[in-house]
Amino acid sequence: LLRSMGKAQDGKQFEEIRLLSNANGSNVQAGDLANVKDGFEDKVLYTRFSNEPAVTLRVFRVGKQSPIDISERVTDYVDTIKPRLPEGISMTVWQDSSYYLQGRLEMMVRNAFQGLLLVFLVLSFFLRPSLAVWVALGLPISFMGAFATMGVLDASINLVSLFAFIVVLGILVDDAIVVGESVYTLGSKGEKPLKASIKGTHLVAMPVTFAIITSMVAFVPMLFLPGWLGKLMKDIPLVVIPALFFSLVESKFILPYHLSLCRFDSLPKNSLSKIQNRISVGLERFIEIRYQPFLKKCLEWRYLTLSCFLGLLMVTFGLIAGGHVPSIRGVPPVPSDYISVKILMHDGVPAETTQKALAEVERARLETIDYLIEQKEPNPFRYVMKTMGAQPFSGGPRENADIATGSNRGEISVELIKSEDRTRSAPQISALWRERIGPLPGLKQLFFGDVAAGGSKTAIDLEIAGQDLKAMGVAADLVKKKLASYEGIFDVTDTYSGGKREMKIEINANGLALGLTQADLGRQIRQAYYGEEIQRIQKERDEVKVMLRYPLKDRKTLTALHDLRVRTSSGVEAPLSEVATITMGQGYPTIKRSDRSRIINVQTSANKDTAKVPLIERDLELNFLPSLREKFPNSRFTFVGEKKEQEESDSGLAQAGGICLFVIYALLAIPFRSYLQPFLIMSVIPFGLIGAVLGHFLFGLPLSQLSHFGLVALTGVVINDSLVLVHYVNQRAKETTLLEATRLAGMARFRAILLTSLTTFVGLLPILFERSLQAQFLKPMAIAIGFGVLFATFITLLMVPCLYLVLEDLKSSTGKVLQWFGYNRATFNINEDSEKATG
Repeated sequence: LLRSMGKAQDGKQFEEIRLLSNANGSNVQAGDLANVKDGFEDKVLYTRFSNEPAVTLRVFRVGKQSPIDISERVTDYVDTIKPRLPEGISMTVWQDSSYYLQGRLEMMVRNAFQGLLLVFLVLSFFLRPSLAVWVALGLPISFMGAFATMGVLDASINLVSLFAFIVVLGILVDDAIVVGESVYTLGSKGEKPLKASIKGTHLVAMPVTFAIITSMVAFVPMLFLPGWLGKLMKDIPLVVIPALFFSLVESKFILPYHLSLCRFDSLPKNSLSKIQNRISVGLERFIEIRYQPFLKKCLEWRYLTLSCFLGLLMVTFGLIAGGHVPSIRGVPPVPSDYISVKILMHDGVPAETTQKALAEVERARLETIDYLIEQKEPNPFRYVMKTMGAQPFSGGPRENADIATGSNRGEISVELIKSEDRTRSAPQISALWRERIGPLPGLKQLFFGDVAAGGSKTAIDLEIAGQDLKAMGVAADLVKKKLASYEGIFDVTDTYSGGKREMKIEINANGLALGLTQADLGRQIRQAYYGEEIQRIQKERDEVKVMLRYPLKDRKTLTALHDLRVRTSSGVEAPLSEVATITMGQGYPTIKRSDRSRIINVQTSANKDTAKVPLIERDLELNFLPSLREKFPNSRFTFVGEKKEQEESDSGLAQAGGICLFVIYALLAIPFRSYLQPFLIMSVIPFGLIGAVLGHFLFGLPLSQLSHFGLVALTGVVINDSLVLVHYVNQRAKETTLLEATRLAGMARFRAILLTSLTTFVGLLPILFERSLQAQFLKPMAIAIGFGVLFATFITLLMVPCLYLVLEDLKSSTGKVLQWFGYNRATFNINEDSEKATG
């Protein structure tokens, strides 16, 4: 084995490398001709954690790995290695998002059990104890069926899917309540349990079956929503639809057998039975003394009653259209336990200026702490991470795969103490922090990120598209000036970068005469300024590059560039200025494109309390952009971002919702054998909006995109009671007048309708009153469903009977008109009993 030794390993050894030996025995070493620096790369990128130099290691899950399991393993590893670290070195877990995931799951499970308990209590108070038990038994059966299908449907256990179980909690017992109430009514009249179970189930089989099917159809549109929110909400129908299916199966094949075991002729002598009996007697008395006379008056004055409900609906639409009911675009923001302050300076700004800007932001943070302590409030900041030269905490691995770096970028990210330990939310702390930041010379953009979910980084995002970047830049300046004039608008920025000054070097005639090429110039200039990698050496676990280049002082001036010695192929050296032409210009570091056009985005943040973003966008579209389009005819101006996402989502929701309504209409038309009665049953759908708006007002929440999703889901839920009521009217109309049939239907179905609405509402009560920040994201949807169902109870019990008679009045009048023209009334299948409707 032959091995040649002597490879330099450190700076001192490189200095001692012999380059030339003289005749007198003296040597010229590398250290005589060059400065050898044994250190780190010339970069301005560094990170400090709690004011100490730091290195960050980010861990992400892959595929379907559990974030909670990964967090536990990482935490265990950190706890294990801490005692073995050298003195002065520490290791801390930072930005552990699994903590919040665990908290969300525990919160949703807790709310689910509370909702289940409330539903069972409501059933126990309004139904016989044994009947309540058998009705509630359908819940675990339906839940097990839904859990069994989640794996097949590629649904996972997460915040949204657990919320879906809470939503469906009260809906699942609706069919069982109707079946149980029907069986109980027959049993209390003397029918034997087995016969009562068979007959009672058969009597309501048609309306219950189609009620569940229509509820399933109502959730289908959420499977086809576009965008990130559609992907997020997809788990709701994947849970609700299977759960409803198994609930239908249970109510048709399992519940009747259980009910056949009940005894309806005797009441157990216990405290719960006594309470239930008192409630039952009180409810019967209320139906007889209060509801029945009031319903009779409403039926007699049915046109006035219908007008009142329509007027209430029109007022609700007017309040929304006029902006009197607060509404926001997208989803409501959920405050985070982290605040990220991102600084972007103009291109060409030296690193020292960026460092001063970061220092000013840090000074403002310390001043914020002093202010809060003066207000007898705790220091809200737990950890502080400061990064110079990059903004690494912007997202997951995909976003961080190509992080933009440069001396004009910086970031300060802080972790706050837990929300229950402080008195202010992250946005409120951000506002205090922002107020204390002084002027930042050279600043292009300052952004505060303080939301965990929902909301948007930009309130308004206007895209300017074209080919002439300079003209587009002028247009962007005009747009920014206009946006800054609106109240509540701040952080008005754009993505246009005028570019750094650049020197364009092109070989001239002298250089060509000396045999130089453009490639020769480029290579030698790169060697001088960037450096030539001449060797790589291994130092323990690191591979170290050895770079040869000009000293820093000779790379900082234009004179040094002009005097740069360029070597020709013959060995002759000449100054760069003699062999090349140097011109000054401007280069764009990045150019964004969309649909083959260059684009510039003008973006703003907004104070949600003072800035009415939709009104601002409308004013821009009507009064500002038309003149801008005339001035810049080759540029296109389009609102994108959150506005575009909501328009796409609303469009998809409207299309899927329209198909859904048609399918529901067809499903109702088949069993009722009528083209008109499905409209009667579906008439309650728009009136659910009244309850949803009232609920948002009571809770002080604005209408949002999640509210729209709740209204779509509400569609199938609210028609269930209406379907059962109309079916009962049709049955009784064969034996008596329509006026009497509608009155009897309201009285007979009052308990079942009230109970189905109450179970749906109380099942959502825990999530409605949940104070956790993680629950705020889903509250609008819960409010829309819960209060929509609650108000729809009054619609079903009062307006639907009146509307039934109004439609029969119209049919009767139409029949008389047709008879007057000589047409046979039977040809148009007019109900012979319709004349009885007017009494």
